[in-house]
Amino acid sequence: MRGTLTPENESAIAVQERCESSYVQCDPQLIEMAVHAAVRGAATEREFQDAREACYESAGSEARERAFVAVNQAWFARLRLASPILEVIEEFSYVSARTARCILAPAYRARDECAELYGHMPTPCADKPTLVIRLRPESFARPNEITGLLRHELMHISDMLDPAFGYDPSPQQFLHDDGVPTVLRDRYRALWDTYIDGRLVQEGRGAGISYERRRAEFCSVFKMLDPLNIPAFDKVFGAAELTHRHLLDFSRNPSAILELAVAAR
Repeated sequence: MRGTLTPENESAIAVQERCESSYVQCDPQLIEMAVHAAVRGAATEREFQDAREACYESAGSEARERAFVAVNQAWFARLRLASPILEVIEEFSYVSARTARCILAPAYRARDECAELYGHMPTPCADKPTLVIRLRPESFARPNEITGLLRHELMHISDMLDPAFGYDPSPQQFLHDDGVPTVLRDRYRALWDTYIDGRLVQEGRGAGISYERRRAEFCSVFKMLDPLNIPAFDKVFGAAELTHRHLLDFSRNPSAILELAVAAR
């Protein structure tokens, strides 16, 4: 299942400099690593290194540090590394309207790239949560891949923020009475990922991974439905509107998926 809404712990997320908008902020370390990854082996690498070398001429360690930050930010903007990210965020205005800000933070492994909410669900009496998007530095130079990933991740966040979806982060629903995890978590994750990709494809935006790979993952989790696991996948992939309760019920009773009515394409 997705990461749950947890109490905000901004001390663990160093954010000092703004990215390209007041809503989106980027960790300075991520900016530096993303620029290094983007210029490595490129025709502009020497020019970037020369700009960094000039920073050593600044008097004092604090002045040098500010100079390095300024160079990194200037090249980050020059290479338009944040543009694909900002464009996807703009697609999900529902998310940005219900979160206080978006922080771009480093991820060090592909499996750690994700979007998460920190804080509490927005209510009239509560502050809006913070959206944190974790990305590897090298991902900034792969706009097509990062666009697919972010659309999938922000659709997750959109569902979590949508009262109609009825998201429930409680871990107990995926545990046995003795606290041992059940298979429900993997089933729920496969169902939610399939439902998200289906909506993205139907909207003409494309999913983060191929249709074949998503179907293979679904069929692997729902082997008990074989030879009807592919029709079950198509039911979820083509569904117009599902809720947290639907996904949880299907996790508990997979055969019920085959009774799901799909939207007309």
